[in-house]
Order: sequence, then C-alpha cells, then structure tokens
Amino acid sequence: MSGKWSILIVDDDQQMAESLKDIIDFKGYEAVTAFSGKEAIEKLEKARFDFLLTDIKMPEMSGVELLKIAKRIQPDIMLVLMTAYTSDVLAREGLNEGAVDVLQKPFDIDKFLILISTLIKEGSHGQ
Repeated sequence: MSGKWSILIVDDDQQMAESLKDIIDFKGYEAVTAFSGKEAIEKLEKARFDFLLTDIKMPEMSGVELLKIAKRIQPDIMLVLMTAYTSDVLAREGLNEGAVDVLQKPFDIDKFLILISTLIKEGSHGQ
C-alpha cells in the first residue's frame, strides 16, 4: 500500500462496496473492496490496512466474526461496522470486541470520513 491511509471495505452488496470505494478514493484515501469475509481475510493476510469497514450481516461469515479474525491478523487495525438494522445484537457484540463505531446503513459518508479523520488526529493508530 502507498503512504495514504488504507481502508478495506467489506460488503456482500457489491454495488454498495464499489460506491463506497469510489467516494473514499475520491476523498484521498486508498480503498480496497472485498465481497465476503473469506475474501477480506485473504486481503488482510496480503496487505496492511489502517481501517476495516464491514457490513455486519453477510452470508457465511458475519462482520463480527470477520472483526475478530482481522484483529488477530492485524492487531492495530481500526474497525467500523455498518448495518441496516436499528437494533442489532451483533452490533453490540462488535463494539465489545473492539469496533470503534457502528454506522447505520444507508449511512452518511461524511460522518464516516469525519470519524476516520478524528481517529487519525487523535493518534489512535500506530502508523
């Protein structure tokens, strides 16, 4: 990865993931997409990411399961979950497992970018 802050976007909705990637790239970050937990794990094993933005509900592996594995592969990665559900047990579990926030889908991309900027400025990441 280059010197830009890198974000791995994981969503089984490929159109959603690609749209987020385009916006995040345009805002000056480097975004990579994965469309399943398994694909995300493969990418996490090959490259370093600063942030993981993952949908919670996906087939085969939930975002929370992915979060736990991602933390083992890259312990300093910052994790943000997204969900279309207002009351979600998995969202609470994800926060307990180290996610920094849970965003409601469809979410305000500016809120996500402000969150990233705030975390970077606070020095929450060991880059």
